Parts: sequence; C-alpha cells; structure tokens
Amino acid sequence: MSETDLEISQISFYLGKQNTEFRDIVETETDLGSRKEYFKRAFELEGYPCELHYFESEIRRTNPKWLDFLNAQIPDDKQIVFSAMSRSPNALFLVKFEERVLATSFGRSATTYLKKDSLENDFGIRTAMNMCGNEEIRQTKSQSNSIAITHIDRQMSRPSDTFVFGLSEAEDLKYISANMKGNALITLQGRDRLTFKGLGTEKLSWDKLLNRCQEFLNAYEKDDFKDLFPNYRNFTPATMEQVEFLDAKLIDALKAKEFDKIQICIPEFIADDEYSFAYSNKPKQPNDIYSHLDVAQINDHIKTEKLSPNILKNRDIFAYSHAEDKILNYKKWSLYNCLIFEADLNGTPFILSDGQWAAVEKEFFDEIEHFVQNQLTTADCPDNCKNIAINDDTDKKNKEEIFNNTACELNNDWVKFDRAQLKIGKGRSDKEFCDILSMDEDAVSIIHCKPLKNASSINYLFSQAKFYGDAFLQDQVFLDDIRNFISKSKCTRKADYLAHINDKVEDIYAQNYRIRLWLLHDTKQPKTANDLPFIAKYELMLMHDHLKRICKFREIVLSFIPVKTVNYKTRN
Repeated sequence: MSETDLEISQISFYLGKQNTEFRDIVETETDLGSRKEYFKRAFELEGYPCELHYFESEIRRTNPKWLDFLNAQIPDDKQIVFSAMSRSPNALFLVKFEERVLATSFGRSATTYLKKDSLENDFGIRTAMNMCGNEEIRQTKSQSNSIAITHIDRQMSRPSDTFVFGLSEAEDLKYISANMKGNALITLQGRDRLTFKGLGTEKLSWDKLLNRCQEFLNAYEKDDFKDLFPNYRNFTPATMEQVEFLDAKLIDALKAKEFDKIQICIPEFIADDEYSFAYSNKPKQPNDIYSHLDVAQINDHIKTEKLSPNILKNRDIFAYSHAEDKILNYKKWSLYNCLIFEADLNGTPFILSDGQWAAVEKEFFDEIEHFVQNQLTTADCPDNCKNIAINDDTDKKNKEEIFNNTACELNNDWVKFDRAQLKIGKGRSDKEFCDILSMDEDAVSIIHCKPLKNASSINYLFSQAKFYGDAFLQDQVFLDDIRNFISKSKCTRKADYLAHINDKVEDIYAQNYRIRLWLLHDTKQPKTANDLPFIAKYELMLMHDHLKRICKFREIVLSFIPVKTVNYKTRN
C-alpha cells in the first residue's frame, strides 16, 4: 500500500478536560467490550501513550414506511418484504499529551462511547477561531436571543471576512468553518469538536498527525479569538476541580439561607400566566403548587443537612398547567439547572447558569459592570404606579396584566397596548408594540413591563423592547395598526399621540421617543440594577447599545416598580 493510501483527508478531534485519563473519556469497557468484534490496543507514538478501540455495529433493516404504504396496493401473496443486515466498522483513537487527551472517532457509532461530561465543550470553536482568524470564513452558525430564539446559518460562495458575513454582537457564535490562516488547502470546522479537512499535500499521515495535534492544543490555549470574534461570549467552562469548589460555595449559601445571592428560574422562557410550579409529581400523594418560584422553597422539599450537588441535580421542578389542571411530567427541569449563582474563586468571577459553571473574563466582566454603573439611566416611576396589588385570588397568580390595567385606569392619558393584537408585515395579528404608551414633555414614552422573576423573563423584556423598537421604525403595516389602535382607544389625549406619531414610517424619528423598561418587584424586596443577574446585565447592555446607538432612540430608562404580590401555595 502506497503512502498516499495511508493518508486521510478528514478527521474530527475531541479534547478531554485537564488531568483526564483514557478511562475518564471512554465509556466503561463493560459497555464497549460487549460490542461485536471488539478489539483494544495500547501503544506509543513518538513516546506519547495511545489507545485504540475497535468494534463493529450491526443494524437489521426491514421495510421502510414507504414500502408498507405501497404494499397496500399489492395482493397479500405478492407483498414485498425487505430484510438486510447492515454492518459497519467503528473505532476510537486516543493520544495523551502530558495533561491532555485528544480523541478521534471513526464510523457512525464510535462517538456515542465518548463521555461528553469529560470533554471540553468549546475546543473546536476556540481552536478554529484562533487558527483561522476572521478573514477567510466559509460558514457560521449563530443564535440570536430575541423574542423567539433564532438560529442563523450563513454560508458564502467564497471565503469572506466577518464584516461581509454581517455577524452581530447580539448573536452568540456557535459554529465556524474557515480556511486556516495562510493555507487554503486546510479547512477547520469548530463547535464542541474540531474537524480537520485537508486537500492535496495537506492530507494527514501518521507522520503529520502528532504535529497537528500539538498545534491544535497550543491554539486552544490562546486568547486571539477575543478580539477577532467579539460576538463569541467571553465565558470559559470551569474545570472539574473548579466546579467542585464552586458547588461547595453554592451549597454553603443554600445552607446559610443566603437567598439574596441565589436566583431560581426555569432555564427557558415560559408563559407566567399559563403555569405554576411543583417540586414533586407524586401520583398518590398531594403535591405543593407554587404560583412562582422562590429559592426559599427548596427548604420545604430538601432537608438542609441533605443538600448536595447530586441531590439538586436529581430533583426536578415540574410545570403545573392551569388549563389542564395537572402537573405535566413531560415539562420538567433539573433543580440544579434552574439555579443562578455568582461566585468568586481565586479572584475570578464565575456564573452558574443552566447547570453549567463558567468563568467570566475579567475585562468583559468589568466592561458590563462599568455600563451598569456609569452609562445605564435609571429613574423612578409615577407615585400612583407604586404598590399596586397584582394578585388574582381566583387564578392564584400574580399578573402583569393587572398592573397594566390599573396603571392605565389611574392615568387616563396613557394608552394600554398590552394584548393589543397588532400585525407586523404579513404575519399574524398577535403583537403588542409595548405595554403602555405615555406622553412626556419632550417625547413619547414606550413602556415595556415585566415581573422581575428570573433571568429568562428579564431577557425576554429586553428582547421585546428591541424587537418592537426595530419594527416601529421599519414596518408600515405595524405603524398603521399602532395608529389605528390609538384612535380607537379611550385615552383622553389620543389626538396628541396621533399628531406626534407620523403616519409614514419614513417620517418616524427615534429621537422623538423614549424606551422605558419597567421591572415589577415585590414591595418587601427592593431591587436595583446591581441585583440583576450578570447574564441579564449583558443582554441589557446589548439591547441598550442597539436601541441607543443604532436606532437612535432618545433615551433608554430602566425602572424598578414596587408592587404587592401574594405567594400562593396550593395542593394538587
């Protein structure tokens, strides 16, 4: 066999976390060793320990659905019956460089035997960003956290820079495919794993493999990506050792009942009016139902002395549907994944969010804190909007809708847009524009309200303000619906609003409008911008930058509105 035949043009690499061994990354040999034709070999390459696992997988294939569909028109004695055994080879190859293990997989099934918790989840994308730069990009995948989370896939006909791709800082970069700097024969694709594609003389041979692996490891440790890709979040996954110390800080805070330092929330946006929550779903015993989540509730369900990371990970929070009057077993989240906690470890700030600990780059952390302290405008609200009771004793819920209704009844020169059912473009008539529209001396205020419950609801408020702010300045259909809604309202100053809001979208000037963000909090728990979760501060900064610098709105003002709430607890 020639040397060319021993070259490979595509291969994917996974990186084990620091100080892991082969056994920490590969599933137990009890599982892997039971596979057909399993074979293991340990050896060395240039002094580096290596391990090879080989096995074969079999799948019996029978009639596909389309063949059963066609058989309905064929007589029983002539029916087609398909059966075949598909067999394929699979392998895992691992090599250890001092404190790091690189793993590669071959075949369809091999990857399933890698322990995902023992692998770095940013190895591929960080390495690709550092080795490729931002000038020869072929494809990106990103996520925009707007009202509806949007997954954006961009691909160019030829390698281009990030400016041409139109990447926004408001997008989270999830995947990149690009030419390696100075070498168009090599393409790197990065997400959790790094995929190498080499053409011609850049195909990989055994002689080149170890050198490439060391290049990848060196590139992963660099910080070049921070300047090249500002839309890649500045969070570094915590090591297993760091997680152990950080989890201990979390448990200490829970045992000490330092609930002001911990937040609890569902790690996705969920309609507050439709669901309550439960910490259990016992079929034959009563379950406590809570109108909203509070960290202190954990003490009612887990004894203090039994608190541990594993207990938190194995306990679930369930959604209770008011419409169905039952706890939904399929709609649940790990209690650990619902906690948000910020802690300092050896001078580095860390955040627990959605079950993952991550270190925040100090420069990035300081930038956001500087924005909150020095650039963010905060203000009080009108006195008659303070201490409004928003509890609904019939539904056992605290409702934002009650606040909006009461505030507009107390201020009859305001327009209530909550649940307005407006249309944007050719979409459905299910948009709001805002919750309340008010007239200031120098501008019209577009007010968005949301209960201060958790990071998800806060981020939704910021996304809502950005989404509707853009549509107001750009969409004629939306503008027509806004003006029509005002004209039909009972507001005492609707003529003034209509005179201020021009009827043509090209005549709408953002400088004539102020965006107000109202976060409703319980009167017994005063809040300031410093109390917002770090992730929410980050989203606030992005939203503020977009609406103020790009859209040119006059001002973005954050207010904390005290309201009276009731923490309902019922039995199901």
